[in-house]
Amino acid sequence: MCRPALGSLFDLADTDSDGHLDRAEFTRLRHALGNPAGNAGAAFDALDEDGDGHIDRDAYLAQIRSFVTDGSSPMARALHAEADS
Repeated sequence: MCRPALGSLFDLADTDSDGHLDRAEFTRLRHALGNPAGNAGAAFDALDEDGDGHIDRDAYLAQIRSFVTDGSSPMARALHAEADS
């Protein structure tokens, strides 16, 4: 249900239209959505599962869905860990 909206946000943030978000693009997206700047790095690292410095569109959408539906995504764990520290 949210996939089209989240996909559109991803596409807007993907300023070079390469189908991936780098750390700067991801951080700008989180800032635009009103998320705290302090946890952008942890969220990016959690979503960049292969450590290549990019988050692809399908992985982003799947992780957001997991985060919203059951809170079990790597991003959710990273954000909860940061909140607990």
